[in-house]
Amino acid sequence: MARKDDDEKVTVVDQAVYPVPDIPIKDLLDSIPLFSAHCFKRSAIRSSSYIIWDLFVIGCLYKATVYLGAFIDPAFISLPHPYLYTAASISLWALYGFWAGLFATGLWVIGHECGHQAFSESKIINNTVGWVLHSA
Repeated sequence: MARKDDDEKVTVVDQAVYPVPDIPIKDLLDSIPLFSAHCFKRSAIRSSSYIIWDLFVIGCLYKATVYLGAFIDPAFISLPHPYLYTAASISLWALYGFWAGLFATGLWVIGHECGHQAFSESKIINNTVGWVLHSA
């Protein structure tokens, strides 16, 4: 229960003690049926598919932005002030930057996981892919 001391201007909150259960991580993971053994197998092919997908989406976003950017022109659209064409173009590229940044962050995360040897069974593949993703 919360109470406020008038002279100290401090709110004091009384909390119950929560005992942390002493359960080994292995027992905890074994008790959850979703964490099957196949979830912990590393596959270079499956991991590479995530890289290809992220690069594909970033490429599609770029092509769509360039395509739509061509329509921000007085020949295609009538805006009340000339500066609005610049504002529309900046807004379009900012939107591209946001969405491409989300997928680029995914690439960074994959590179980070390579450092934990979680990309594939091969340490050479993990180190190479991680270096390329973090250097590009």
